[in-house]
Amino acid sequence: MKKLLLLFCVFLININYGNTQPWEQNYAPDTSGFGFGTAYDLVQTNDGGYVMVGELDLPTGAIRHYIQLLKTDANGNELWRKLLATYYDIRMDRVNALHLMPDGGLLLGGSTAYNEQGLFIVRTDENGDTLWTKTHPLNTMTITNFSKTNNYNFLSLARSNTDLTLLKTDSLGNLLLSKTLDDFFSPIDIQTTNSGDYLIAGHKNGIFYLAKTNNIGDTIWTKSYQFSAGDAATCIQPLANGDFIIGGYGTGFAGQSALMARFDSNGNLIWQNFLAIPTFTNTRISDIALQFNGNYIVTGSVDKEAWSSSSNGFVAEISPTGQTIEIDTFNTLISASGAAIILTNNNCYAIAGGSDQGYYLRTQCSTTPTLPKFKKSIIVQTSPNPSSTSIHFYIDNKDFQNYELRIFDTQGKLILTEFINQEYELKHLSSGTYFYGLFIDNQLIGNGQILFLD
Repeated sequence: MKKLLLLFCVFLININYGNTQPWEQNYAPDTSGFGFGTAYDLVQTNDGGYVMVGELDLPTGAIRHYIQLLKTDANGNELWRKLLATYYDIRMDRVNALHLMPDGGLLLGGSTAYNEQGLFIVRTDENGDTLWTKTHPLNTMTITNFSKTNNYNFLSLARSNTDLTLLKTDSLGNLLLSKTLDDFFSPIDIQTTNSGDYLIAGHKNGIFYLAKTNNIGDTIWTKSYQFSAGDAATCIQPLANGDFIIGGYGTGFAGQSALMARFDSNGNLIWQNFLAIPTFTNTRISDIALQFNGNYIVTGSVDKEAWSSSSNGFVAEISPTGQTIEIDTFNTLISASGAAIILTNNNCYAIAGGSDQGYYLRTQCSTTPTLPKFKKSIIVQTSPNPSSTSIHFYIDNKDFQNYELRIFDTQGKLILTEFINQEYELKHLSSGTYFYGLFIDNQLIGNGQILFLD
């Protein structure tokens, strides 16, 4: 049995805002230009690199649609890619979500229509080689979306012509929950709140449609909102106080416009704003992450023409009240749209997406100043880290006595907020990797990474 080495970690934080240049890269399909691929989720690995998961499609007469993993180093250089099928097999596999497991392996959640149609869970080792697969048949139902929870579970929704079913699987691929919901609509995202309830977002008859259930799928409430001639809620970002942010789009005469809205825990609208993205006809938000400074980072796709068949991508920084701070579009030569966004170290983020030119990866640090007043380096000690029990925080600074500690998961979801002194004991959270931000007067003064084990 391997011994667990408990590390005493010291993070020396020097806040840098505005000097880090973004980089972006596409990864052409390994099919001699024949076929295309898009990454739908990504994780940052323990070596600082990234693993993207997505799909490779071959436009042949028969259906050849495969799941593919791609690993890069911290600078985006490709290390390996793995196709989770035999090349040129006739099959239809899809993927939506990816977990990085404690042993460095990967857990994938998706669907398959190969031999039998259903829920499809795949476990690989750290090199992307398959260890096992599990399929849960769903007959005539189609998996519409996936999300991941902190304890390596997956949530998903399956839709037939008449029913909508909530599904939950564990880290071994076992089916824990299958519950037909009370309502029927077109879901696009599902996320877990801090209280353990589930938020579902989508559309119904051309309007925003939201639902909240408890952890066994019983409906707590449903809400609908109309902001334009045709609305859709496409992604959810739960907040620590029970509120949540929705990203999506509205439709008008000139096309689709990206929009964001904030709701309280009962689904009541707090604010709603369309993103100020000039010169583009269609804009749609696909994912949201919450930064350490309280702003939101969103990504999605843009079209210059309403009839365009190809999309470019964008990343935008949004204030807590929905105001657009900064927008940047992706390299038009790559012509990739953004699909997923995660937080990385040092207040940075990474975006995965793709196009007919293959997978796309971009990393960038926020250019918004998060520390205009505080000029000192802060030493934050966390011990033991990683931990299977609790983690002790010690802040080596005598100038301040009170701090705000915010804990985020790898998707940027705010898990916990605590007001602390120089020392604080963080009780065990669900197993997984987390980021923390330390604040004074809502200004970020330190951050780092912690890991809880089983």
